[in-house]
Amino acid sequence: MLGASSGSISVDLQTIPNEPIRFMADPTERNRLEDGIIAWTWKKFIDNSSNPYELVLMPMTKASIRAMDAVQQFAAQLGIPVPETFVISGASKRGWTTWTTAAVDNVRVIGAIPIVMDMANFQKSLHHHFRVSK
Repeated sequence: MLGASSGSISVDLQTIPNEPIRFMADPTERNRLEDGIIAWTWKKFIDNSSNPYELVLMPMTKASIRAMDAVQQFAAQLGIPVPETFVISGASKRGWTTWTTAAVDNVRVIGAIPIVMDMANFQKSLHHHFRVSK
């Protein structure tokens, strides 16, 4: 509907993050869902910040970048105009991914609409979230 009314290509990327996830290092051996996945990977990163790839936001961002690649490749295969720029949006965990995708690919992403997650003043915001959740 959005694509037809705006004359653009509209894509809905789902299962970001792919879930449930069970982490091998998790002694509880729980299947974790969205917030649990985010919390687990942030805890691991805060405990040992030498490996930023532990953050689930990294593969979520990479999946979003690859989705834009796929849209461009598919458009080229169909022989329709290939989009050069994107406006991206996401809610909650996908809101984080909206911020990080725009930061990583600021050439193709010309607009970002993060819904829910406030990444402005991130360090201050993270400390606030930590304090109020005790």
